[in-house]
Amino acid sequence: MGRNKAALPWGDTTMLEAVVAPLLDACAQVVVVAHEGQSLPPLPDTVVRVNDPAELDDQGPLVGVRAGLSALEDDDVVYLAATDKPHLTATAVAWMFERLGTADAVVPVEPPGSSRRHRMHPLAGVLRVGPARPAIDTLIQQGERALKLTFERLHATEVPVAELPEPEVLRDYNTPEAYEAARQERSS
Repeated sequence: MGRNKAALPWGDTTMLEAVVAPLLDACAQVVVVAHEGQSLPPLPDTVVRVNDPAELDDQGPLVGVRAGLSALEDDDVVYLAATDKPHLTATAVAWMFERLGTADAVVPVEPPGSSRRHRMHPLAGVLRVGPARPAIDTLIQQGERALKLTFERLHATEVPVAELPEPEVLRDYNTPEAYEAARQERSS
């Protein structure tokens, strides 16, 4: 989008704060991953900030997720959230955690033949840290950058988007036009 999405206004807050607030309600620990030197809106002291490794900075969400997992324990379970998805709710996060069962991961997916740009929504998925960390390490060593490959390599449960209690949590804003339209929609 060409701008720091984390600091973009979203109602009375910022996009990052809109994502972090429900995570604080649903999770024992919240980790935010940023680029080295990136300015972030003020966050509660309980939020842990981790920077992308300098040698892999700006290499995509797979590297960012790996950096975030470094702040967690192997037996932790993590909900992956994106700054540009400010419709997240604690209810949606808890619902995804409940779908994990004995799997290593759970991820929302669009039906086959969907007109959506992405079939899988990894930045609304859940991972067990222990199995995810080595899978991601291997992918990064192989030069991969697509986060969805993590879910393809793990024992993952796919949840149809139609089953999500709040499918709006998947709505993202990747262009200035989409962001401005959403802001206008929210203020009307």
